[in-house]
Amino acid sequence: MARKKILFGVGAGIVSLGIDGISSLLILRLLTQYLSVDKAGYWILVTSAGSLLLVLQCGLGPAIARAVATARVANDTDKLRSLLGAVDVAFRFVAGAVAVAAVAIFFCYLWSTAQRAHLTLASAMGWFPYAVGMAANLQGQASIFILNGYGEVGWDKVFRSVFTVLGFVAVWGALMMGASLPTLGLIYLGQNLLFWIAAHWKLRGYLDESARRLPPQAGQVGTLFREGSKLLLLSVLTYLITQFTIFIVEKYFGLTQVAAYSAMLRVGVLIGTVGSLLPQMLYPYTASSWAAGDYARCRRYYVAGLLISVAITLLMVLPLCLFGREIFALWLGAKVPYSAACFAAVLVFYVVYVHHSAHATPALAVEGDAFTIPAIINTAMVMILVFELPRFLGLVGVPLGMVLGTAPVSAYVVWKSWRMIMMPSPIVAPADFGTQL
Repeated sequence: MARKKILFGVGAGIVSLGIDGISSLLILRLLTQYLSVDKAGYWILVTSAGSLLLVLQCGLGPAIARAVATARVANDTDKLRSLLGAVDVAFRFVAGAVAVAAVAIFFCYLWSTAQRAHLTLASAMGWFPYAVGMAANLQGQASIFILNGYGEVGWDKVFRSVFTVLGFVAVWGALMMGASLPTLGLIYLGQNLLFWIAAHWKLRGYLDESARRLPPQAGQVGTLFREGSKLLLLSVLTYLITQFTIFIVEKYFGLTQVAAYSAMLRVGVLIGTVGSLLPQMLYPYTASSWAAGDYARCRRYYVAGLLISVAITLLMVLPLCLFGREIFALWLGAKVPYSAACFAAVLVFYVVYVHHSAHATPALAVEGDAFTIPAIINTAMVMILVFELPRFLGLVGVPLGMVLGTAPVSAYVVWKSWRMIMMPSPIVAPADFGTQL
């Protein structure tokens, strides 16, 4: 049964990523075709800022999945129901944080950027419906995280596939009819509201009577945030290493280069997401097997996720390195400039990223180790390099800084994860997250 669910999750993930990736790439083409370069660049900044809002889930996803999985092993129904109540309370705090952050991002950055590009206030305000859509997406993810803890993986991918297709068709039609940026924001708002409704419906249908919430036990909400805070910091640092570089490109090279760099980064993100899909789908099973003392099964999940994810990534990267120029010319045309060196550096970074994730994700599942200190060091090194190297190397300095700042720290994380899972110390017991709740 577990194998079937894993295969379903991986299959749904592949379909979703294919749809999401193709949609993302085609929308970039539509933006550059139907909007001015400045408007297209501004909308790319909006979507990049929206990714920051998603980080405000505070790393609760793995924490919730791990807590639910551990409570299930203990067959503690009351704890499971109180966990549902704790998740509800936690995501009310998340909603408040998103609202504050959305206002701050607009007035501290987006509005001034729009003014420099001579965009109207109405165009700039397209950010707000988009931001509300991100908040709705997070509320839907709360239900998905609980389902993941029950071993029901992949449903977020199913829903995302359906609503991404609907959203893409709506965006295409709107742009063809001369829609403004606020209209695009409203489309994304509707798309994410539907995701929220579908995820909530699926959770209620799966749990049936056991979906009844109990008030959180003392300290449950705080424990979720404490566990999640490790990943919150990691998510923020990951954002700084990748998505934040779009804002650095805007700072040094203007909105004209934002579309070109964003196109390369989107391809890299798609590769990184596909490559790291299997370890993520295996996460609840890795955590459950380790908690149950089935270490042999846990190690099989670890090694299989590592070998398959890296192999898939290399198979995607090699043809892109060889035919990148032809692919970009066919995709975006001559309007958007292409740099072979910059694209190669982006691809190398995502090979490193997938290899890193394939080790770090199982380590997080079995010991709750988010490698916080290495992540801070990694981010500090990347931030220094991506700000300094472009001064001397131009655009290629941005992804090259990502690679050079990440590789040394990643080597340490890989070594530590391997020892943690494959050669554990006999005096170290598996972390029992459930006893903390």
